[in-house]
Amino acid sequence: MVPQDIDKALWHYQQAEQLGSPQNGWLGYLHDLKGEYEKAFGYYQKDYAEGSDVGAYNLGICFSQGLGTSKDVAAAITYFHAALDREYLHAHIELARIYRNEDDFTDESLARHHIAEAEKAGLEIPDDLHS
Repeated sequence: MVPQDIDKALWHYQQAEQLGSPQNGWLGYLHDLKGEYEKAFGYYQKDYAEGSDVGAYNLGICFSQGLGTSKDVAAAITYFHAALDREYLHAHIELARIYRNEDDFTDESLARHHIAEAEKAGLEIPDDLHS
Protein backbone atom coordinates (compact mmCIF):
# COMPACT_ATOMS: atom_id res chain seq x y z
CA MET A 1 0.00 0.00 0.00
CA VAL A 2 1.35 3.40 -0.99
CA PRO A 3 1.16 6.05 1.75
CA GLN A 4 -1.01 9.06 0.97
CA ASP A 5 0.91 12.25 0.25
CA ILE A 6 -1.53 15.05 -0.52
CA ASP A 7 1.23 17.60 -1.11
CA LYS A 8 2.98 15.38 -3.65
CA ALA A 9 -0.29 14.62 -5.43
CA LEU A 10 -1.13 18.32 -5.50
CA TRP A 11 2.31 19.13 -6.94
CA HIS A 12 1.76 16.66 -9.79
CA TYR A 13 -1.69 18.06 -10.59
CA GLN A 14 -0.26 21.59 -10.52
CA GLN A 15 2.43 20.49 -12.98
CA ALA A 16 -0.27 19.16 -15.30
CA GLU A 17 -2.12 22.46 -14.96
CA GLN A 18 1.01 24.40 -15.92
CA LEU A 19 1.39 22.16 -18.96
CA GLY A 20 -2.15 23.01 -20.05
CA SER A 21 -3.95 19.90 -18.84
CA PRO A 22 -5.64 20.93 -15.61
CA GLN A 23 -7.76 18.46 -13.70
CA ASN A 24 -9.82 21.08 -11.91
CA GLY A 25 -11.95 18.66 -9.92
CA TRP A 26 -8.90 16.93 -8.47
CA LEU A 27 -7.13 20.23 -7.83
CA GLY A 28 -10.19 21.42 -5.94
CA TYR A 29 -10.45 18.19 -4.00
CA LEU A 30 -6.79 18.24 -2.94
CA HIS A 31 -7.01 21.87 -1.82
CA ASP A 32 -10.21 20.93 0.02
CA LEU A 33 -8.38 18.14 1.86
CA LYS A 34 -5.72 20.63 2.91
CA GLY A 35 -8.37 23.01 4.26
CA GLU A 36 -7.62 25.55 1.52
CA TYR A 37 -11.30 26.14 0.81
CA GLU A 38 -11.04 29.34 -1.23
CA LYS A 39 -8.63 27.66 -3.65
CA ALA A 40 -10.83 24.56 -3.73
CA PHE A 41 -13.89 26.69 -4.45
CA GLY A 42 -12.14 28.34 -7.41
CA TYR A 43 -11.21 24.99 -8.92
CA TYR A 44 -14.71 23.63 -8.33
CA GLN A 45 -16.08 26.64 -10.23
CA LYS A 46 -13.81 25.81 -13.17
CA ASP A 47 -14.79 22.14 -12.99
CA TYR A 48 -18.48 23.10 -12.99
CA ALA A 49 -17.97 25.43 -15.97
CA GLU A 50 -16.44 22.49 -17.87
CA GLY A 51 -19.70 20.57 -17.37
CA SER A 52 -18.73 18.39 -14.43
CA ASP A 53 -21.50 16.75 -12.42
CA VAL A 54 -19.24 16.47 -9.37
CA GLY A 55 -18.17 20.11 -9.82
CA ALA A 56 -21.81 21.15 -9.47
CA TYR A 57 -22.17 18.96 -6.37
CA ASN A 58 -18.97 20.31 -4.80
CA LEU A 59 -20.13 23.89 -5.33
CA GLY A 60 -23.37 22.94 -3.60
CA ILE A 61 -21.37 21.64 -0.64
CA CYS A 62 -19.27 24.82 -0.53
CA PHE A 63 -22.33 27.05 -0.53
CA SER A 64 -24.28 24.90 1.93
CA GLN A 65 -21.43 24.91 4.45
CA GLY A 66 -19.80 28.26 3.70
CA LEU A 67 -16.50 26.70 2.61
CA GLY A 68 -14.39 29.08 0.55
CA THR A 69 -17.38 31.35 0.10
CA SER A 70 -20.25 32.77 2.12
CA LYS A 71 -22.93 30.32 3.15
CA ASP A 72 -25.78 30.64 0.67
CA VAL A 73 -28.37 27.90 0.93
CA ALA A 74 -30.32 29.11 -2.11
CA ALA A 75 -27.16 28.88 -4.23
CA ALA A 76 -26.45 25.43 -2.76
CA ILE A 77 -29.91 24.27 -3.85
CA THR A 78 -29.27 25.62 -7.35
CA TYR A 79 -25.97 23.75 -7.65
CA PHE A 80 -27.38 20.52 -6.20
CA HIS A 81 -30.15 20.68 -8.81
CA ALA A 82 -27.51 21.26 -11.49
CA ALA A 83 -25.72 18.14 -10.21
CA LEU A 84 -28.97 16.20 -10.51
CA ASP A 85 -29.47 17.54 -14.04
CA ARG A 86 -26.01 16.15 -14.79
CA GLU A 87 -27.07 12.86 -13.19
CA TYR A 88 -25.02 13.06 -9.99
CA LEU A 89 -27.64 11.48 -7.77
CA HIS A 90 -25.84 11.98 -4.44
CA ALA A 91 -27.19 15.53 -4.57
CA HIS A 92 -30.53 14.09 -3.42
CA ILE A 93 -28.97 13.42 -0.01
CA GLU A 94 -27.79 17.01 0.40
CA LEU A 95 -31.10 18.45 -0.79
CA ALA A 96 -32.90 16.25 1.75
CA ARG A 97 -30.60 17.60 4.47
CA ILE A 98 -31.34 21.17 3.45
CA TYR A 99 -35.09 20.65 3.33
CA ARG A 100 -35.05 18.89 6.67
CA ASN A 101 -32.58 21.06 8.62
CA GLU A 102 -32.08 24.54 7.19
CA ASP A 103 -34.16 27.34 8.69
CA ASP A 104 -36.16 29.18 6.03
CA PHE A 105 -35.88 26.17 3.72
CA THR A 106 -37.53 23.38 5.71
CA ASP A 107 -40.03 21.42 3.68
CA GLU A 108 -40.64 17.89 4.90
CA SER A 109 -42.39 16.81 1.69
CA LEU A 110 -39.35 17.84 -0.38
CA ALA A 111 -37.03 16.16 2.12
CA ARG A 112 -39.02 12.91 1.82
CA HIS A 113 -39.05 13.25 -1.99
CA HIS A 114 -35.26 13.50 -2.16
CA ILE A 115 -34.79 10.64 0.30
CA ALA A 116 -37.10 8.48 -1.81
CA GLU A 117 -35.18 9.41 -4.98
CA ALA A 118 -31.89 8.58 -3.26
CA GLU A 119 -33.29 5.21 -2.16
CA LYS A 120 -34.55 4.54 -5.70
CA ALA A 121 -31.02 5.28 -6.97
CA GLY A 122 -29.64 2.69 -4.55
CA LEU A 123 -27.86 5.22 -2.35
CA GLU A 124 -27.33 4.57 1.33
CA ILE A 125 -29.40 6.96 3.42
CA PRO A 126 -27.34 8.51 6.23
CA ASP A 127 -28.60 8.04 9.78
CA ASP A 128 -29.36 11.75 10.17
CA LEU A 129 -32.01 11.48 7.43
CA HIS A 130 -33.90 8.48 8.76
CA SER A 131 -37.22 9.66 10.13
